Order: sequence, then structure tokens, then C-alpha cells
Amino acid sequence: RKEIRLLDDPIDSESNSQPHIPENVLFSSQVEVILEMKVPIVSFVFGVPEYETIRKLRDANVTLIGTATTVEEALYLQTAGVHLVIAQGCEAGGHRGTFLGSDYTYAEACIGNFALIPQMVSKVAIPVLAYGGIMNGNGVIAALVLGASAVVLGTAFLASVESGASPEHKASLLSMEDRPTIITRSFSGKPTRVIANGYTEFMGEEEHMIPHYPVQHNLTMDVLKMGIKQDNNNLI
Repeated sequence: RKEIRLLDDPIDSESNSQPHIPENVLFSSQVEVILEMKVPIVSFVFGVPEYETIRKLRDANVTLIGTATTVEEALYLQTAGVHLVIAQGCEAGGHRGTFLGSDYTYAEACIGNFALIPQMVSKVAIPVLAYGGIMNGNGVIAALVLGASAVVLGTAFLASVESGASPEHKASLLSMEDRPTIITRSFSGKPTRVIANGYTEFMGEEEHMIPHYPVQHNLTMDVLKMGIKQDNNNLI
């Protein structure tokens, strides 16, 4: 917990940086907190935890949910020992969960949800949860008909009262209609589906030069904070 709290420390005004904690140390600390607090369900993206971590969580009767963007990834997760797998369709908002391949080949794993669900259901023995582009009851029914055991909704709740999204961002979501979304690495260094805006248009020409996560994430934090503070949708 001590290592986790360090991330909330204010940025040093002179060095303009936060205390550095190796990712493996931070992750191990998070796992220990999960075990200590007896968290019943853990989900993850961006790959598969190490075998020892999976073993510890399973021994503690923690239900594990992994994220896959291809059938190959779903089979990999099943072999690793997860209990359920999320089928993340190309329509899904937020970060892409592709982990078998590089950030530069994520487009190859951009499969539409209603094409991905039945393929995944037919190949794995564990329950498949549908995720991506499902915003209402019709989408839920369609996913279940295709074989999904349940659905995962994310963007559908961003405009809710409980959401931490800015008022401007909520209003944008509710009024976007056919406004395009794109997949870009410009915000964090990892491929992410976002609403196209002035920032993504500007950065799109330099996409090939964008550093990987977490470097780009750290570089753009101040830009995002300013956009939220100003309710400026061209920056968030």
C-alpha cells in the first residue's frame, strides 16, 4: 500500500517528476492488497500476469477475467488459467487489449464484436463476455444470441451522474451522433479508441514518432488535466 500511495504524491516542482516505482514492484504490491482484502473478482487487460500471480489468485478463490481481441489471445488466456474472457471488439472505447503483437500491428486485431463473439465462443471452453459498441438492450440481446454469456458496457455509463467525466465530455458523448471515433496512440502511447478532436488531428501526422507507454502517458498528463479544467474537448 505504501508503494501505491506514492503515485498520489504531488509532482516535485523542481524536478517535475514523481517518485519512480518499478512496474513489477507496484504490481506485486497491488496483488498483495487484493489478497489481503479478499477481493473476489479481478479483471485485467494488456496481457496475462505471470504464472505465480495467477496461481496465488486462483488459490485464494479469486475469479479472474482476461481481455482478448482475437481468438488466439482468448485461447492463450484460457491456458493461463483465467475463468472468463472478455471479447473486446474493435468498436470498444478506451485502450485496446491486444497483447499478442506490437502496438504498431494492433490494427490487425481490430475485429468487429459481432464477428469476434461467435468465433471466440466456438473455440474456448470458458464463458465469453462481449465488450464494445453495446449501448442498449438491442445490443445486449444480439450479443447473447451470438453466444456471449454476458456483456460489458463502458462508454454507456460515462455520462452517468456517478461518472468522473467532465460535464463537457458528458455533453459531447450525448450529442455526438455520427461524430467519428478513431484509434490513436497519441494520448498514452497505447492504442486507444477516442472521439476525434483537434488534438488527435494534430498528433495524427506524427503518430509514427509517438513513444510507447508510459512515456507518452507522462508527457500528455498536463495536457489532459488542462483540457478537463477548461472543459476543452479538443484536448481530451
